[in-house]
Amino acid sequence: QTTPKCDLCDVYPSTVNGYVSHVRIHHNSTLKANGVYLLCLCGHEVHYRDGNGSNSYHMQRKKGCDGRDFILKKKV
Repeated sequence: QTTPKCDLCDVYPSTVNGYVSHVRIHHNSTLKANGVYLLCLCGHEVHYRDGNGSNSYHMQRKKGCDGRDFILKKKV
């Protein structure tokens, strides 16, 4: 797999948005609550999904980034 495995199960979401949605829908949780964040290879960090759609903002701001190259990081 080229994307990180969910830290709560064995699923490999394929995009940053997909990972955030997976955790929210299937685990009724958030990245922040699990002490992790996503680091996209374009440099954008996703710590949570807020009401303003921070992930959508990421895709609009980083033209050419499809959100498919990212790693899972533990908050220190």
